[in-house]
Amino acid sequence: MKHFFLQTHLFWILTKFMLAIAGIGGFISMWSLGIFRDHFTLIANGLLVLYGFLLGYSGYADIRSIPPNTVIRLITGTLSVVSGLALLLLIFLQHVRNPLITLLMALWVIVLGLYEWAQLVRE
Repeated sequence: MKHFFLQTHLFWILTKFMLAIAGIGGFISMWSLGIFRDHFTLIANGLLVLYGFLLGYSGYADIRSIPPNTVIRLITGTLSVVSGLALLLLIFLQHVRNPLITLLMALWVIVLGLYEWAQLVRE
């Protein structure tokens, strides 16, 4: 697994930035539309923004070859794995329009979490 992650290092950095932009952009879009009607939606989207900022920082640290911050990597890895498992749960509960794409996204996010947990530094 370590060899796979080191060989695909740039892909995971791009994934981090893409998910960070999507998460923060989604929050801003929902905020401008005024969709936050209940506390659960606000908390879930607040976690999404936190996840986006942490992924962005983690990607920035990877580009700059800064040694990984253990706490940030553990938090982003955990949030990634939990998000991936939540997507899998949505598939089983049949709350998605396209289960195949959702499955691929869930697996992608779970593997990103494993990458974050591995805390590899490319030399």
